[in-house]
Amino acid sequence: MKIKILLVLVGLVLASMTYAQSSGGEIKRKTTQKTIRGGVTKRNHSSGRSKRNNSSSTVRSKSYSAEEMYEKGYEYEEKEDYKNAFIWYMKSAEQGYMDAQSEVGFYYLEGTGVDKNPSEAAKWLLKAANQGESLAQEALSNMYKDGIGVGVNEKEAEIWKNKAAKNFYEGAYNNIYSNSDVAVFLFEKVIKMQSIPYSVWALFQLGAMYYYGDGGLNVDYSSAYNCFKIASDCGNKPAMYYLGLCYEKGLGTQKDPSKAIIYRNLSGYTSLPSRNF
Repeated sequence: MKIKILLVLVGLVLASMTYAQSSGGEIKRKTTQKTIRGGVTKRNHSSGRSKRNNSSSTVRSKSYSAEEMYEKGYEYEEKEDYKNAFIWYMKSAEQGYMDAQSEVGFYYLEGTGVDKNPSEAAKWLLKAANQGESLAQEALSNMYKDGIGVGVNEKEAEIWKNKAAKNFYEGAYNNIYSNSDVAVFLFEKVIKMQSIPYSVWALFQLGAMYYYGDGGLNVDYSSAYNCFKIASDCGNKPAMYYLGLCYEKGLGTQKDPSKAIIYRNLSGYTSLPSRNF
């Protein structure tokens, strides 16, 4: 309960951070999808695409692989032709392609290119979620929580939330040094999900990013201190060590040698802890 209460307060911390420096602000669902599974932040349109005539959505689907059908759906989506996008996503989804199943689920959920149908959305999102698609897992969690397309089920909501948080965390971790915008975005996402232990580890990792200025992120000791403090209060040992460093050097807070010793001792580390968590 104490950890939950502490994480509720994290919104105040995040509001004070400098994430606004990230270009674009909002990262689209598809970008987040690709990032989580491979650290790719921009779709390469030259790979995995059909080399056949793409001018018509009426080409026989049996001449395409599931991945190629998904790519055709993406092409139509880029043109904002959502009806044809849905047609091709559905063809691919019916072949078991995870990304397409997720898209079909979200199209039904949002009423994009097809009439809204929460129960159909839940059906297709579940197929994708069972294959490990993170955004589908997150959506299912919210649907079980609110009873959208499925019955209210807090246990299922928690299960899917934790699975999604784990994948978001791993996606963020993989981008710490290569794309700080994406890493910060995903770590903040995990923190707000209040999923234990991933939200606490995300606080530590985000604090370390601001402490070191990883991936071109501006160094911000105040934000680093805030993250380390909340993570420490939640029992995170590496965060305790870094909090001790903040007190020792007066980084993001007033210098306090006594607190520095206390937190360094509480951490159990005698040297910088690994960030490989």
